[in-house]
Amino acid sequence: MKQLIWMIAVICLLAGCNSQSHENIDMQQLQLLLVQAASLATMPDQQARAKAAAFARRAMSGPEMNAMHHGGGEMMPDMQLTHDFGDAVFSLLETRSEAGDDIWRSRLQLASQAAWMRLTGSMQGDSIGRFSYSEGRQLAALQWMPKTRAKPETPYAKAANRVVEYLNKLASGF
Repeated sequence: MKQLIWMIAVICLLAGCNSQSHENIDMQQLQLLLVQAASLATMPDQQARAKAAAFARRAMSGPEMNAMHHGGGEMMPDMQLTHDFGDAVFSLLETRSEAGDDIWRSRLQLASQAAWMRLTGSMQGDSIGRFSYSEGRQLAALQWMPKTRAKPETPYAKAANRVVEYLNKLASGF
């Protein structure tokens, strides 16, 4: 009888862990959608920027985010970061790139790629996933080398810098 109770307890514990893992993957998928939005936001093409806005809206107020909020997901550790990141992406979309902002577009692209690699690598869990995860973290580290630091001066650069900071948090695993 004790063994049966012990087995049921272990199964319940594992089911709870699996549920938490599923919620974490759901959050990572929303973060990936925001990463894609940030990447598309660097492009001058209006259709790409419109898609970026649509991706950001879906991530921030789509059925998946609503389900997390209604299911108590607002207590998840990544929830605040995801909301702050989404706000930063919307701010970036509201600004227009000016001449001389090329370095910021490049930084956004690199940071987006690093975050994409780490998040997808985290969700894959196989040897390629571990490789992608590791390489994404290394790309994020490149962003903070002194030679790549530039002081944001234009509204676009300030918005881009904020998005790069969130992308690098995602890429480095916080």
